[in-house]
Amino acid sequence: MNVVNNGSENINIGGSDYSQQSIYINRYLEKNNEIEYSEDLDLIKIGGVEGYKKRVEITAIISLVSAVVTIWQFLSGSGTFFPLILITTICVACYGTSSWFKYKSLKEHGFFESNGKIKLFVQEGEVCTVRKYGTCKICGGRVYIHNYPDSKTKRQFGKCVNNSDHLYTFDPTIDRGELIKLNYLDNF
Repeated sequence: MNVVNNGSENINIGGSDYSQQSIYINRYLEKNNEIEYSEDLDLIKIGGVEGYKKRVEITAIISLVSAVVTIWQFLSGSGTFFPLILITTICVACYGTSSWFKYKSLKEHGFFESNGKIKLFVQEGEVCTVRKYGTCKICGGRVYIHNYPDSKTKRQFGKCVNNSDHLYTFDPTIDRGELIKLNYLDNF
């Protein structure tokens, strides 16, 4: 049981200052409420493989123009926007380089790998992202893994895209989880 203290500055309908709300979290232990997470194709990237080639071409032009403007501002001494344009040039050049490596890998191998995991995959001419998710037992929506809002812990949970109340635990060692049921009980 967790107790949430709302503080003295809250306006609570039906409550007063320093009202409390108790939240009870019950876990269903039934087998049919278990969820399995797995790496699978997720979203289709617009433009396919050739889209990455277009991104490289566009970013190359923008980088070149930004670089020329940066050099001109540096030499002319009117460096009002010099830091901004320099940072823009570097960022666009990095994005273009990243797109180039993705394009080459997708063209040659049919997938793009980063940190030992496949991130992009070509299927039937379309480029799809690869992401770990499960299927909600209540509504059939995709359950994506999220970090808890508390940055101190590295715990994760699964949240359904169709309904944020459909929550699941996540155990990364076995890629499984269980449905979590939230009951809200007010204490005034």
